[in-house]
Amino acid sequence: MLEKYSIEILQSTGEAEWDEFILRQPQATYCHLAGWSQVLVQSYKMSCYFVQLRDGGQIAGVLPLIHVKGPIAPDRLVSMPFLDYGGVLSASTEAEESILDFAIDLVGRLGAKGLDLRAPLSDLGASTGETSRYCFVLSLPDTGEELWKAVGPKVRNQIRKSEKSGLRTEAVDASSLPVFFGIFSKNMRDLGSPTHSMAFFRSLTKVMAERCRLYLTYDDNDRPVAGGIAIRFRDTVTVPWASSLRSERSACPNHSLYWRILRDAQQQGAESFDFGRSSVGTGTFHFKKQWRAEARPLIWTFLDEHRHVEQDYYLKPQHGSTAVRIWQKLPLSATIRLGPWIRHQLPN
Repeated sequence: MLEKYSIEILQSTGEAEWDEFILRQPQATYCHLAGWSQVLVQSYKMSCYFVQLRDGGQIAGVLPLIHVKGPIAPDRLVSMPFLDYGGVLSASTEAEESILDFAIDLVGRLGAKGLDLRAPLSDLGASTGETSRYCFVLSLPDTGEELWKAVGPKVRNQIRKSEKSGLRTEAVDASSLPVFFGIFSKNMRDLGSPTHSMAFFRSLTKVMAERCRLYLTYDDNDRPVAGGIAIRFRDTVTVPWASSLRSERSACPNHSLYWRILRDAQQQGAESFDFGRSSVGTGTFHFKKQWRAEARPLIWTFLDEHRHVEQDYYLKPQHGSTAVRIWQKLPLSATIRLGPWIRHQLPN
């Protein structure tokens, strides 16, 4: 590390300064916010190392890192687990190199197996451009009429179908979080995937209350059938978590949900809408693509403890495995109890 710099781990008293720095960085995302440290400590007791580099007392670079460890975990430092983006934000190439050197040294000191950055490092030859992961981003026009035209006739028909089915979507306050969790956890069980904990979502909506908005979709009997969490960062609104009841799919609850969030984002002056990550060939990939959003590849970087490039171990997600089929057959109460213990060890 160059001597002109000093490096430290973020303390809670410095979160405002951290966020002020990232808001000046063009490549920053909601995944770089300092509040994630609180969320992951409070909900999963994860070890967080939010690295910040200083030059003459001023922050010149940051890297949020989480040690993902446990009996079934990959035992790696990840920036950022559960999310789509991460990596170094720096004011210069020198600052980035110093932060990476520190991160690799930290991998060794913690006895971890490597460093995962949810961002490319093309100058190091660490990105081949091959990926099965994409995010879908839709540019938001100035008016609701233009937005209606932008999503295309197929999506418009599905939105109309949801309305004819009696569905409506509303923005709700945090007191409705248990309702969202009930839908989310059931959908995760049905997909064969471990759910996040209620504590995770409770901490998220509390720590990032000014950025988060919760939505629920109701049928004509006022029964909740879908829900999602939207996060605003600068001019982009993202939906990292959304689910609907599989029994209600024929009524198009997801179209009702996303259309309401899109309209709110447009009316509130956002310039883009990020549907979040999906893997090629999945149902969510095709759902997001039909909104005429731009598919953007998510190139992640994997380094070993010697800073050598490693293979992307998430490149080819497995579907229909024995573990997935077993999970789908478990009682919902069991998956809610066991799911978070598994989930917090899986950084994907």
